[in-house]
Amino acid sequence: MPSWARLEKHVRAALKYAPDSHSDRTVLDRILTGKAQFFAYEDSCMITEIIKYPKNKVCRVWIAGGNLKQIHQLGEQVVAWATEQGCTDAEIVGRDGWERAAPGFKKAATVYRRTL
Repeated sequence: MPSWARLEKHVRAALKYAPDSHSDRTVLDRILTGKAQFFAYEDSCMITEIIKYPKNKVCRVWIAGGNLKQIHQLGEQVVAWATEQGCTDAEIVGRDGWERAAPGFKKAATVYRRTL
């Protein structure tokens, strides 16, 4: 995947906010096995996954990084793709800064985590 080598730095940077969830290698494995989708632009990338809830199907933006203007352009591409996949909604899992940077999205939940 040629774009991966160029944009992996953005994935690694995003993963610093969730250091115990995945490595860049496990993210790539999810993409290569079809469990996640990789959308690339010149200096930005977005990784999504389809979540099937009991009442609907949602496209979750799981990782995004790079140039914010390009991320917004990728977002439009992802919305079109997700609609084709039968998704009724899109959601973003990320830090609070995305609330301001993601027009059209509104906060729906907050996740609290405790190490066991």
